[in-house]
Amino acid sequence: MQAKPTPRVVTFIGIFFPLMLAVSLLTYFLYKLDKLDRIALIESHARNEVHALRKLVMADLKGTYSDLDFLVNLDALGDFLDDPSVANRARVNRLFQGFAQAKQLYDQVRFIDDQGMEVIRINFQGGHATVVPRQELQDKHNRYYFFNSLAINRGEVYFSPLDLNVEHGKVEEPFKPMLRIGTPLYDRKGVKRGVVLLNYLADNLLKRFSETGQGVYSRPLLVNQDGYWLIAPTPEQAWGFMFPDRHHHHIGQTFPIAWSNMGQDDSNTIVGSNGMFVFDTIYPLEKHKITAVAGGADPQPGKLLERTYHWKVISHVPQQELQSIFDHLRNSIFTLYGVVVFVITTVALVMAQKRYADQRARLHSDTQLMQLDVARKELVQTEKMASLGRLVGGFTHEINTPIGIAVGASSQIHNLLDEIQQILGQEEVHEQELLDKLKTMDEATLLTEKNLARAANMIVRFKRTSADQASLDVRSFNVRQAVDDVVGSLHNHFKNTPVGVRIQCHEQLIFRGIPGILEQVITNLLINSLTHAYDNGKQSGVIQLNLQLATDGSLEMLFADDGAGIAHETIGRIFEPFYTTRRHQGGTGLGLYVCYDLVVNQLGGDLHCTSVLGEGTQFTMRMPPLVDPISSASQESA
Repeated sequence: MQAKPTPRVVTFIGIFFPLMLAVSLLTYFLYKLDKLDRIALIESHARNEVHALRKLVMADLKGTYSDLDFLVNLDALGDFLDDPSVANRARVNRLFQGFAQAKQLYDQVRFIDDQGMEVIRINFQGGHATVVPRQELQDKHNRYYFFNSLAINRGEVYFSPLDLNVEHGKVEEPFKPMLRIGTPLYDRKGVKRGVVLLNYLADNLLKRFSETGQGVYSRPLLVNQDGYWLIAPTPEQAWGFMFPDRHHHHIGQTFPIAWSNMGQDDSNTIVGSNGMFVFDTIYPLEKHKITAVAGGADPQPGKLLERTYHWKVISHVPQQELQSIFDHLRNSIFTLYGVVVFVITTVALVMAQKRYADQRARLHSDTQLMQLDVARKELVQTEKMASLGRLVGGFTHEINTPIGIAVGASSQIHNLLDEIQQILGQEEVHEQELLDKLKTMDEATLLTEKNLARAANMIVRFKRTSADQASLDVRSFNVRQAVDDVVGSLHNHFKNTPVGVRIQCHEQLIFRGIPGILEQVITNLLINSLTHAYDNGKQSGVIQLNLQLATDGSLEMLFADDGAGIAHETIGRIFEPFYTTRRHQGGTGLGLYVCYDLVVNQLGGDLHCTSVLGEGTQFTMRMPPLVDPISSASQESA
């Protein structure tokens, strides 16, 4: 029973779901990989921004150290300490004023004596440096930056916290971020005479910091060592340590987990629920050169270690920005995924339809092949029966002669007996006449015995040949005897033609196989040669059959005729079923196909043909020896 075609829905599911599973997994992994790549790219950009900000701050601060050292070592300032004359004062004022005008970085440049009184002060406002008159100079003995700067030793530098400028006890507005850098001043005798202070205008630095660090997705942030905002997410959060009501504006309050992790490393990346934080640490104090002293709005004296005084430079990518990037990526991936799903669906539908059509076509083709195979088997069987019919016809014709002669001789004997009885019934019997009748009877008897023996032999041979061709039993048989039986059975076809058959085969050649197949093949080849090579016996010639055993035990046969030969364009098709050049003369085109089917398909042997037009044709055959009977399937196909 033939299977029905697989339903199109089942075929579609079988194609669609595996492809969808593979594409879905691939899409998921692509999304994850692309997401990691985006995070790494964002982190790389943020890291570069942080490094650039760090270099910006350190470059500006480094200049302040050298500026302070320059002022302290001015000869004019040393002269003024030795001789505080009006001329020396004016000279220092001019130098300090020129310095402030050239640098445009310092809000104030001052020399304060050891009592806390301003001696020299230059104010920089509106782009101009001006000398403060003596009557406007102020007493700063109670200011933290003064006594902290005065308390340190020669070569040490006081570095104040970065905070807002305070005037008359209040934070100056608009806010003026300020760094105060001071160092003690000694005269040429080594006596400490006061301090030189620079009020560094940090506003420009912070503005450049914000502009330089502003990325596509990130924003720059800056906090001091206590976690207070110097540059905050919002202006209201900055400088919380300067105002009692803003002390809660602290990075630890806004981003507690990130701040906790920042305390463990100088430089790192933190990714959490608040986004990505890429940070680095700035240590403003140069090793072995600078020492800071605690300070602030209400300072307490005491040295800070170099690693204690620091700022954290942060590039922050908010979670909303990261989520926006991931959403855009996901939407792009899903759009592509949707297109791929549409393509897969279309392809699966087309393939399902095609497979369904192919299955139906294949089933139809299989049905036709089965029908053709049945027809082929019937025709092959018909051809075998026709071959057997030719054998029977030849046998009938051949056996008529000896049987006819025997019958005639028997009739003559009967007549002679009647005549002898008549002679014996006469009164006078002539001896010579009786002897003649008896001699004639003896000759008729011998003729009858001879022809009956000949008929009996023909019957035995016919019985053996017909039984072999009708059976596929495997047995050991005499090859020469089998060939002789076939040639003898076809004697009637050849006796009235000028075509001879020569056999070269050992008389005792024994082979284990199927004699019926060998006899069938030889029968078909002989009839084929007589019909095609010698034009139904109208042309003369000789057919040669050479049979022998090969070294591997196979039976080899060379069948050669010297007839008309086969054309080159035809020889490649002679073993095809139903191919014949004499269909109009009753040819079926199955004779050589049956030979090929029996030898090659059923026995696993070889059958080849070579021919030269006008010179003859040769068939070479090899039959392997058989141990077990061939399968029933092969028997059916035969």
